[in-house]
Amino acid sequence: MAGKQKGQKKLFLYGGCVLALLALIAGFVVVHHSNASFAQAEQMVSDRVETLMLSETGEIDLLFQKTSIAGFTSVASLGSNGYYGKSATTTLLTNINKTCNAYLSMYCTTDGTAFDQNGNVHQLPEDAYSGALSSSAFYFSYVEDDLVTGSDAIVYFAPVTKNGELYAHLIIYLDPRIISKANKDADFGKAYFYVMADGAQNALFHGGTRTDEKLLSGDFFENGAVYADTSYSWANFNRNIRSRTSTSTIVKTEGGEYILYAQPLESAGWTVIYGVPHAYYQNKIEAVSEPYRRMKMELILIFVGALALYVAVYVISSNVSKKQHKNLENKADTDQLTGLTNKLATERIIKEYIETHPNGGGVMVLIDVDNFKKINDTMGHAFGDEVLRQLGLRLRTLYRVTDVVGRIGGDEFMVFLKDVKDPAIMKREAGKIITFFAGFQVGEYVKYSVTGSLGAAIFPVDAADFDSMYKRADAALYKSKKNGKNRLTFYDELDGQNDEEKE
Repeated sequence: MAGKQKGQKKLFLYGGCVLALLALIAGFVVVHHSNASFAQAEQMVSDRVETLMLSETGEIDLLFQKTSIAGFTSVASLGSNGYYGKSATTTLLTNINKTCNAYLSMYCTTDGTAFDQNGNVHQLPEDAYSGALSSSAFYFSYVEDDLVTGSDAIVYFAPVTKNGELYAHLIIYLDPRIISKANKDADFGKAYFYVMADGAQNALFHGGTRTDEKLLSGDFFENGAVYADTSYSWANFNRNIRSRTSTSTIVKTEGGEYILYAQPLESAGWTVIYGVPHAYYQNKIEAVSEPYRRMKMELILIFVGALALYVAVYVISSNVSKKQHKNLENKADTDQLTGLTNKLATERIIKEYIETHPNGGGVMVLIDVDNFKKINDTMGHAFGDEVLRQLGLRLRTLYRVTDVVGRIGGDEFMVFLKDVKDPAIMKREAGKIITFFAGFQVGEYVKYSVTGSLGAAIFPVDAADFDSMYKRADAALYKSKKNGKNRLTFYDELDGQNDEEKE
């Protein structure tokens, strides 16, 4: 006996040494790769943010694309005459508004006489929009006064020519706030800002969830040179913007440190510059790196509790064995098609309840799918299996986890509600199934309505043992089918029938 104990002690000691050695190896690996993991986390976060920015910029670019396409095709549709007439042209302008989500569209001749989609006449000054009405180019512009509502606007000019000469313009007005709406789902730390710049690197307007006024006051590019991390990085940032290349840099202001990311808009010739709080990156990186830091702490605990952990292995092993045994029992008790308890398990569980709760109260409901043979014959056995699978899934959700829901035959199911004594509650709970069948349909493309006939018996009023209760519920089920199917019949409703029929 002493030798056996000594052997167990030695085995236990060897096991503890192995665990300690494994902990040392794991600690070395984690420490060795900690720096690499941080760099990897930093790259992952950077890629994630850039992907989000590209997605948001794509949404903005799509808005400009719709506008430019609508303007170009509308001008082309006017034909060589350059004018449809006021009624037809206002209809054209209305359609442009709908397509581009514009708040205003106008047809304007070179002398500044214009009318909008509602037919309202406007007279624009000769130098309106810095002489844009004398240009025959298609282009976007930003104005602080749209000369109609007094609002800031993104304006698209589409020239209309007649016999090769400039005749008029279709002018489309977009609310700059559409940029903020396009960015409504931006996940840039919930504290980003953006700047819209034209091809000449003029900051047109800005917005976002929070702006850094220190950086954005005055000229953005001039201020940016002051707050840039290095003069070289800012020069490189500007150079890439001029060449319409995606680029980034870092700026530091009193409002915090930001990473600026510029992405060109292909449709407008403009650039969107996002300012993302550097703290957002750091928080995300720390979140990604957290498992590695946590692993280090866990290694310390492993060193301290190596011996205790080894002892716990015996307990864990025992629990795992019990769990596996329980899983095997559950698998043996489970109907593989529906996931419900099978016939033998259903009967056993109900019998156990009856034996231990002779006065506990309950109700047994038998369910038989109506015309199931016809479903198999017309829709196929695979569809029939899907009907049973969906029925089992839905039946399980109708009742408590303590209630018994099982499949006892091909298209037969049994529900037993425990600890229910009030007849009114019994009938209400059993009636849930009929209500469920009223909307039960199966099929992905063609919906097939499925109904069921139900029979119920009350424990212990109608019967005090399983077999007798099953016979009573089956008699009630037979009556449901005889009376036209798709209904629920309780055994006590068979009063007035002959004794043979009740049995």
